[in-house]
Amino acid sequence: MDYDRMKATKVSKKKYDGGFEVSRSTKTKAKRTLSKAGISIVAVILCLIIGVAGGFFVSKFAFKNDTFEMMAYANGSADIYIGSDEDQTTYTELGVKCIAFGKDISSDCKVTYYYRSDLTESEVEVDAVDESVAGIYYAVYTCPNIKFSTVKLIRNIIVLGEEV
Repeated sequence: MDYDRMKATKVSKKKYDGGFEVSRSTKTKAKRTLSKAGISIVAVILCLIIGVAGGFFVSKFAFKNDTFEMMAYANGSADIYIGSDEDQTTYTELGVKCIAFGKDISSDCKVTYYYRSDLTESEVEVDAVDESVAGIYYAVYTCPNIKFSTVKLIRNIIVLGEEV
């Protein structure tokens, strides 16, 4: 008899008409291990699915009020026209509203201004909007928070000159 094969099988002795009958089960240790591992794999996959679904729903409901948006002017637009014939003759910075992970971080947001006299020129960074110089200004808002770090909001500020 092969000793290694006997070690891996279950041997039982039964009394049968004065003699012994040896019966061997066909389940080896390797097969029993695979069936236990199969149950373990199913349990791990089930836990993973439950965890992913739970994380999805928690993130949807816990952070549903998170936002990064520009404050709108009285006419409902985020963009503004400034000039003698328009409602606005001076530029007032309204800023942005930024809520990330349930915390208001609007004060951490940064604004950078760019200017170009017309669309054929490239834009140049400036310190502020000058209402006396006609052209197109851009206010670019960025937020240092990890959730909105790749987002830029751009407000168009068009300063109209005097028509001749």
